[in-house]
Amino acid sequence: MKSLLKLNPFLSKVFRFFSSPTGEIILAFCGWRLALYIAAYLSGVISDNIANFDQPHPLASLGNLLFRSWLHWDAAWYVSIARDGYFYRGTEEQSSVAFFPLFPVLMRIVSEAIPFVDRADALIIAGMLVANLSFLLCLLLIYRLTKKLFSEHPQSDLIAKSATFSLMLFPSSVFFVSPYSESVFLLMVLLSFYALEKGNWLLAGVFGALAAFGRLSGVTLVLPLAIEFLRRCRKTRKNLWQILYLGIIPLGLIAYMGYLNQHFGEPLAFLRAVSAPHWRQIPRAPWLSYIEEVHSLLTHPNNAYYLEQVSYATLFIVLILLSFRVLPVGYAVYGLIGLLLPFSTNLVSIQRYVLAIFPGFMVLGYLSRYRLIRSALPPLFGMLQGVSVVFWINACWLG
Repeated sequence: MKSLLKLNPFLSKVFRFFSSPTGEIILAFCGWRLALYIAAYLSGVISDNIANFDQPHPLASLGNLLFRSWLHWDAAWYVSIARDGYFYRGTEEQSSVAFFPLFPVLMRIVSEAIPFVDRADALIIAGMLVANLSFLLCLLLIYRLTKKLFSEHPQSDLIAKSATFSLMLFPSSVFFVSPYSESVFLLMVLLSFYALEKGNWLLAGVFGALAAFGRLSGVTLVLPLAIEFLRRCRKTRKNLWQILYLGIIPLGLIAYMGYLNQHFGEPLAFLRAVSAPHWRQIPRAPWLSYIEEVHSLLTHPNNAYYLEQVSYATLFIVLILLSFRVLPVGYAVYGLIGLLLPFSTNLVSIQRYVLAIFPGFMVLGYLSRYRLIRSALPPLFGMLQGVSVVFWINACWLG
């Protein structure tokens, strides 16, 4: 093997690349994605109840297995927005304005470059491509960020890789590779923090604005980034004016509000839309949501959904508390805000919302220094993720 590599410089470069952390993550992603497709295929083999809403059977065609059978629940909203644009029907009926535009805009752009298929399939394929590529970039970024934050720790590489693979194997990470906005939003957040670590506050503001264009919670990046800016500049007190770049972040939200005002005469239509039937996201004290969910679990101990939501919520409460001890305060504050926002309505879909709380996965990486956690988490997460894929392909509610 060594003699072959010496004779072929190209093979030698390829081998070195895939032996690097970047190459290892790319290979792991490809293997993991193949495993999810195998799980999707097997779910079609073993399940008699293929779908609740006339969803595509994963075994009917290769297109169904690769793309169409991953299109469930909110993914249909994004396809609809990318194809037909937005509509708004007040608070009495669900409206597409509840979903922010970054992901459907990217779907629309990418779909224009996909030949040989009809428009509907092109949009689904585009959504899958955008989501999967964005998630791969997320994995590469969280590795680099974690490695930098723990650069002085003797096990920094182990911590960074454990954080990366915890994110990849997390049970609800199926949303990252389905036509959902989770991966694109997290990518913009990670790029913003990565620009922060590079000292490029202009780019931090730009990526923060794109995050705010992709989800309402993106605008809250102003606070953790400002905290990190002040923490890093308090000694030198140089270039303090650069904090003004963070003022770019709200422009993503303002742009969407301007669009809504122009087309529907209601700049806050997205807030009114989420109070429609079924969604009913009514603001409340964050602790009440958790207490109510725990009470529901205690009174209905056999209810898997209550157990799932309480488990995810409790896990991330612990991880965010720990983040204030092991991570820079700006990262911990971002995680705290990311947890309080869904708690301030209800815990429905908490298993999806926690995916954007990347400091929690950094803490999991840090805890993986302990052999027991390092040995137990991957198989546990992997098993639960496999179950999630089976449920997802069969159009069951996951969050």
